[in-house]
Amino acid sequence: MAFTQQENRLTTTTPNANLTPPGYYQVVALDANGVPSLGTIVAIGQNVAPPAVPTTPYTPPEIGGTIDAPIINSGNTASYSVAASTGTTYSWNFGDGSPDTPFIADPSISHTYTQPGVYVVTLSARDTAGTVSIRTFLQAVATSKTAKSPTNSTSITLETRQGNPSRVWTVDPDNDSVSVLDSATNQIIAFIPVGISPRSIAVAPDGRIWVTNKKSATISIISPTTLAVVQTINLPRASQPHGLSFDPNGTSAFVALEALGKLIKLNATSGVQQSIAEVAPNVRHIAINHDASQVLVSRFITPPAFGEGTALVDTTNAGGEVFVVNPLTMAVTNTIQLRHSDKPDTPTQGGGLPNYLASPVISPDGTTAWVPSKQDNIKRGLMRNGLQLDFQNTVRAISSRINMNTLAEDYARRIDHDNSSLGSAAVYHPSGVYMFVALET
Repeated sequence: MAFTQQENRLTTTTPNANLTPPGYYQVVALDANGVPSLGTIVAIGQNVAPPAVPTTPYTPPEIGGTIDAPIINSGNTASYSVAASTGTTYSWNFGDGSPDTPFIADPSISHTYTQPGVYVVTLSARDTAGTVSIRTFLQAVATSKTAKSPTNSTSITLETRQGNPSRVWTVDPDNDSVSVLDSATNQIIAFIPVGISPRSIAVAPDGRIWVTNKKSATISIISPTTLAVVQTINLPRASQPHGLSFDPNGTSAFVALEALGKLIKLNATSGVQQSIAEVAPNVRHIAINHDASQVLVSRFITPPAFGEGTALVDTTNAGGEVFVVNPLTMAVTNTIQLRHSDKPDTPTQGGGLPNYLASPVISPDGTTAWVPSKQDNIKRGLMRNGLQLDFQNTVRAISSRINMNTLAEDYARRIDHDNSSLGSAAVYHPSGVYMFVALET
């Protein structure tokens, strides 16, 4: 027999079919040292039935069904169970570094988690033949919480009502209105006309709803009872108010005036101006920490890097900017820079400069803040690094992490959101272990 190979295809030629009995043959090649290769099956003759192949049924242990794993607090105990099967033993791994439990017949277990986080729990079931089935699921352990919750500017907010379903309020910039929805039925309750181009919305300490109107340079205050505007606050002409947030103590409201590059402080009840601060051009969004000692103000458009209009760009000192303002003195006390990323360009990540910064979102435990944005790859291009612009690595969506203790970016924890161009908003789950980011396109 003669053999020829083309890539992964092996061709067998017999000098005379009559010399080779029809059937299936296993062919193994030997190298110069007599080491065999993997075998391959060749068929000789027509209408030859394949040889019988003995098989052993594979019936791994059954571990289906629902496993309840509600979010728990640090120091609390989680309990899991599945339906037991005869002749099956079970072992658990809790994902927190503790050793696997020994295989026993009882599939029910309890475990105490001492640290917050999200853990991968693994259940292994083994039958008498030694066959093992594995199932994994997540266990979330909540972070601690500050006495009062941080706040931030947003285009959508939740109004809680005593004895009634909560209501969802959202701005409609193209309709110069806000929409009110019933959270229980998801039905629209009302469209309420406000000023021109509403942008941010917040529930005031007295229960009324405040809305910034960017093109009107006003704030509309809506009664939650009549669902109508009952007061209008006039802000400096053409100031383009955008982000709005009340401090957690409920004494003041803060508004970013984008066109003026200022942060204005208002009385949370009357709307009377209390103070104003010079910040920077294009400030747009606000976050306030739990004890109202710091106001974070994000700059929507990042300042251009040195040489950005030329073929040679220097990003040494370039970055997105988040300003820290003392709400008592209304002075800028720190500037947090979100640095240029020098990560290599791949289909799932890339370099670039944070830009179009959304509202910072402070974690329930007060230790971190996240800023969604896009990331512009200003060093890429034929005149810069010699690479063509493409859909993967021209603009990407990112979320940047700020350490609230050091007031500096934790660059190593920056998240690159694949297949999206802009992170426009974020919100924490009340447990603090999950964060949701709105990704456009």
